[in-house]
Amino acid sequence: MTTDTAPVLGPSFAGVRGRLTELDGLRGVAAAVVVIFHYLALLHPGLLPHYSIEPPVLSDTPVAVLWNGTFAVFVFFVLSGYVMAAAAKRRQDRFWSNIVVRYFRLAVPAAVSVLLALALLSFFPTAADDLAASQANPSEWIDYTLQAPLPPVTTAVYDGLIGSFWSGGSKFNNVLWTMQIELVGSAILFAVYWASGRSHLRLALMVGLFAAVSLLFLRDAYLCFVTGALLYEARGRGLLDRLPASAGLWALVAGIVLGAPGDGTAERWGLVGWPDRLTPGVDYGLVPVLAATLIVLSVLTLGKMTRVLKHGVLQWFGHVSFALYLIHVPLLYTVVAAAHLAPHIPEPVVFTMYLGVTLLMAQWFTLFVDAPVIRVLQRVRHRIAQTGCAGSGRISTLQPAAIIHHQDRRKK
Repeated sequence: MTTDTAPVLGPSFAGVRGRLTELDGLRGVAAAVVVIFHYLALLHPGLLPHYSIEPPVLSDTPVAVLWNGTFAVFVFFVLSGYVMAAAAKRRQDRFWSNIVVRYFRLAVPAAVSVLLALALLSFFPTAADDLAASQANPSEWIDYTLQAPLPPVTTAVYDGLIGSFWSGGSKFNNVLWTMQIELVGSAILFAVYWASGRSHLRLALMVGLFAAVSLLFLRDAYLCFVTGALLYEARGRGLLDRLPASAGLWALVAGIVLGAPGDGTAERWGLVGWPDRLTPGVDYGLVPVLAATLIVLSVLTLGKMTRVLKHGVLQWFGHVSFALYLIHVPLLYTVVAAAHLAPHIPEPVVFTMYLGVTLLMAQWFTLFVDAPVIRVLQRVRHRIAQTGCAGSGRISTLQPAAIIHHQDRRKK
């Protein structure tokens, strides 16, 4: 939660007064889970229910939350809904500028990650295919990656800036499937707050309409933006403070139990005949939406968990999480795949190298790509406000969502 127009995986401002740094920590944990999930998907798909018919027993237990990367992405979406609701409420009259800034905030780092992927592929153009050929049961995840012959740079730039948003996927960097959901979900929330004005009743009706459209016509992941916005509104109105003291703990337990299992859990649990969208373990149903929402609710209400998530290591992971998310996959199907095939390199060494290089590159990406993009967009936002091109000009600076929330509560 960087600025109110940054993706939930962006760098943080953890030292700013009023900032919900515990959400930064949660974002860092979720990013680490995604990194581990994709490593296993490449080299040990048999350990994941997503790619194995008979995964280990632990895959159907709460422990699996530590490597269920798909569920971790749903947590990201709920956090994005929270942040985008704050941004939309703060600048209700700046609908189009909010969308434009949000697009560039997502698209520029995404395009750089695609160019990085193309550069790595130029050195390891067939590493993923070679790895698949060496495996008795190659991972289906490898099929999501681009291999030689490589397209020109212009194709990569298009993929990062437009293609991944239009198609909802990318062969250069397969994690970019989330960019379409991030942009469209944010834009709808901007529209909801813009259309509702200052009317609480109209806002409730518009959020309900968003939920209905998501249920009937859109992917269930868009409901995460609805629930994230509802959490933001509930916290802003003090409703979370009225919950019983044990509510946060129960929300945490329920969120982990419902969100941890993966594909095929229903059959292994004997839940045959349940509707797909209501079945635990279905990646894109309503259960992970509920589970992710409960996880974020627990962080907002459970004091002990808050203290853990404010630890310096987790805060750093939150700071680099957007970069970590964007760059770890291209490293996997190039450098890691090649290293795994190299003779006399034990896998513990490969895994250690993967983590070290990924974290170093995430720090570099944050410093030289992510942070500069934020600074430029801050200046753009300020210039738009000064010229009055986006509305009444009441608000002129780009502020972190948590500061917005802090200021709103003080006014009340």
